[in-house]
Amino acid sequence: MRWRRRPYEVEAILFTGDNTQEIKSFLGDPWKVDLANPKDGQYLIWRVKKDGSMDVTVLVKNKFVVKCSEGFCLMDKEEFLSEYEKVNV
Repeated sequence: MRWRRRPYEVEAILFTGDNTQEIKSFLGDPWKVDLANPKDGQYLIWRVKKDGSMDVTVLVKNKFVVKCSEGFCLMDKEEFLSEYEKVNV
């Protein structure tokens, strides 16, 4: 889906807890998405960089995954919806 941050557009997807495959497809390689804590529904988004170090982020329900120049960032649903409006394509 495409979203516009007044006046910028971004690609983003809301993590519902049931759409990990969509998140994996959205991020693409080299990012991985794995269950970290089944009790809390937490997932890890991670990758191994060329130098062998890792980038790891905790993903929970109702966070938007937003593509940006650094790869991606996470935003709370309420914050995201207050700053962006959906773009009809």
